Amino acid sequence: MSLQMQLIFTALVTELVTLSILVLPLPSGIQDKVVNFAYMALTNQTITISVVFCGGINALIFFDALQKVINKKYDTGVGVIRDSYGNVIPGGNIWDIRAQKFYNERNMYITGAILFLGLALYFNVLLLKSLVKNKKKLRNLTKGLAADGSVKTGGDSVSELKLDELRGQLKKNQATVLALQKQLDGVHTEYQRKADEVSGASADVKPALKKDA
Repeated sequence: MSLQMQLIFTALVTELVTLSILVLPLPSGIQDKVVNFAYMALTNQTITISVVFCGGINALIFFDALQKVINKKYDTGVGVIRDSYGNVIPGGNIWDIRAQKFYNERNMYITGAILFLGLALYFNVLLLKSLVKNKKKLRNLTKGLAADGSVKTGGDSVSELKLDELRGQLKKNQATVLALQKQLDGVHTEYQRKADEVSGASADVKPALKKDA
């Protein structure tokens, strides 16, 4: 096996092993570390440039092998070698043509698998990072930690979402109390005004009664 194919095969095995480790049902702590390490490697500029460069070379090998497979020479089964256009190739060796066809198809399948697994790794790392982040938020909410704004009441933890709901309900109740207070003040003011009017009318009636007497 040539050095080129050894590197390609090594890249394929590396991607398979990495993808297998990422999708394994590992414990939360180990999975968090693995996913964070993979995401850190994915966002590292040096590693990203190296991966893109190697991926570009792999894509060139893939398209070259694909072109050779499409324009391959083949035999008619009677010992006559023809190219993809049907032209007879004099002196062609059937087994050389078949070996070349095998190598081209092998290169096409391996490099295509590397490109596919590379895309699968990229999107899996992003999805797993989002999953780990959401799981961490969920653990923090359910633990009832004071640092995260959660409160423990009687052994039960009240999450931040529940606290926000209670705060909103408290604000509504406060607004209702203020409205009732304003109504009560209005009623008291009106009552006081009516009382003053009645007192003034009574004061006017008493002198008139004395004069009549």
